[in-house]
Amino acid sequence: MNTQSPHNGKRIVVTGAARGIGRGIAERFAAAGAFVTLLDRDGHEAQRVAEGIREATAVEVDVTDSEAMKHFFADAGHPFDVVIANAGVSLPGQSVLETSDETWGWLMDNNLKGAFNTMRYGAARMLDDGVSGRIIATSSVAGITAEPGYAVYAAAKWGLMGLVKSMAMELAPSGILVNGVCPGDVQTRFLSETAATDVYSGALGRPARIDEITGIYLWLAGPEASYAVGETVVLDGGLSLSAMAR
Repeated sequence: MNTQSPHNGKRIVVTGAARGIGRGIAERFAAAGAFVTLLDRDGHEAQRVAEGIREATAVEVDVTDSEAMKHFFADAGHPFDVVIANAGVSLPGQSVLETSDETWGWLMDNNLKGAFNTMRYGAARMLDDGVSGRIIATSSVAGITAEPGYAVYAAAKWGLMGLVKSMAMELAPSGILVNGVCPGDVQTRFLSETAATDVYSGALGRPARIDEITGIYLWLAGPEASYAVGETVVLDGGLSLSAMAR
């Protein structure tokens, strides 16, 4: 346990924590002394990851299931100091004209409704417990730019940033700070399965390593971010700086 860390002893919940950025966030907070709960629809993989993290627990839950998320937060045996709505999905690029109603619903449910469930029920539990906590949502560079071929994904992520900013205004007077992170391309299975093979990752010409992204979550959850309200923290290696970035 890192007794010098401001996160020592804090209780953190991370959705989509079985792999990728979510797993990296969970491992980073645990290394800083926090007690981490990993939420994922892949309960087996979440449990396997939790077994390799100090004093972590795993819960199998689908963030799109409103009742399941409501009961998770309401029935937890302790309050949470930090709630991280990280779970999300995408698909290989396709024209908006080819996008089915089913694809629209699936992307919206997993990227926007799931975050909404996590954030609203996490906030409700914080308010019930009188916790001045932090809520952090993982959006995307697609939440601040146009993404041809990924229109529905971008729509969901833009919507998520609107949710972050609006909830931030509502909850700040109660001491709960809400912020969002917009990564660009990150070297994960998610990227390899959904991005074009010729993707150009901004000014650095490469995707980010997971450890280059996860540190901002610790900062947003820590004392140095006490004045951050509804912020959009972009970590994209310069990808959003130019229309010619891709």
